[in-house]
Amino acid sequence: MAIEAEKLPVGCFVFTADGEELGQLQEVHGEYFRVGSGENDVWLREDAAEEVNTGRLVLNLTENEIESQSVMPPPMHP
Repeated sequence: MAIEAEKLPVGCFVFTADGEELGQLQEVHGEYFRVGSGENDVWLREDAAEEVNTGRLVLNLTENEIESQSVMPPPMHP
């Protein structure tokens, strides 16, 4: 079950469904969130978030699915 992006804890570590660490949750904007370590950040939709448990976010995507499911950064409104 997907988690609303606004409920995701910024700063938590993010893992793929197959256990690979992607980095940290950097920011949330609307229904999108940015994950990474600063160099290879990706934006994902909130429906990629499967579970938050003990300071870690687990996605419902495998490492191989991340690139195809990443989206362009959302429009930023002041």
